[in-house]
Amino acid sequence: MKNKKILWIAFAAVVLVQWYVPASMIFEREHIIKYGKEWKFNTEPVDPNDVFRGKYIQLRFSDSDVKNTLDTIPEDTHELYIRLVEDTNGFAIPSEVFLENPGNGEDILRVNIPYWGGSINKLVDGVEEERVTFDYPFERFYMEEGKAGPAETAYNERRVDTLSQTWAVVSILNGNAVLSDVMIDGKSVTELSDE
Repeated sequence: MKNKKILWIAFAAVVLVQWYVPASMIFEREHIIKYGKEWKFNTEPVDPNDVFRGKYIQLRFSDSDVKNTLDTIPEDTHELYIRLVEDTNGFAIPSEVFLENPGNGEDILRVNIPYWGGSINKLVDGVEEERVTFDYPFERFYMEEGKAGPAETAYNERRVDTLSQTWAVVSILNGNAVLSDVMIDGKSVTELSDE
């Protein structure tokens, strides 16, 4: 009888843990969306033949490097923090890089460093400068399975038009980010899939 009671307690503990982990992840995402600042990230044109893999859009971003203001980046560094500012069109652009979180806020984002180290030299306004490249933590936009095909078609049709503009809508809070939508010419890609 005592063994059954222990088994039931162990079973109940396992069930609680299995519910707690996804519930806490959902709560954190919703908290970031509700209390974080919403940013627009300008995306680059994507090869129409490789836009979707499964049920998500693979995104590439225009601004994925920042001037290196750090003395050194240790070899074992896998992530950095960047400060974001808005350009004149309201798009997020990286302005500073930090080894550690300089303080919580709506303008600080934790980014990933590529496996090769992330440092390049680049011409900026006619002057060569050292830049730190990084990967945003939100490069895939997942969609409902039934909307993926029509969204891909709508996206491909608009990507042919060079005047078309695409961007990602991302909420940021305390270094964490949640990608909530992809916009094409001011319309959500999910709305375009319904057309």
